[in-house]
Amino acid sequence: MVEEHAKQLLLLMHPDEYGMVTKEQWMKFMDEEFDRLDTNHDGKINLEDLEKSQLWQTHRHFQDVGK
Repeated sequence: MVEEHAKQLLLLMHPDEYGMVTKEQWMKFMDEEFDRLDTNHDGKINLEDLEKSQLWQTHRHFQDVGK
């Protein structure tokens, strides 16, 4: 199940034919995700904003694995 969530996360970043992402793809995704969450465009996100993130949801899932 963890592997499936990791694959889904990679798919969001547009991996190459080998299922890998470059640092540039990773950073582009993170920049876009930050901008999406920074709804008031002040260059900052808070916990409430972060909890809306796809990355946060994936991270929360990883924390629950094995419990």
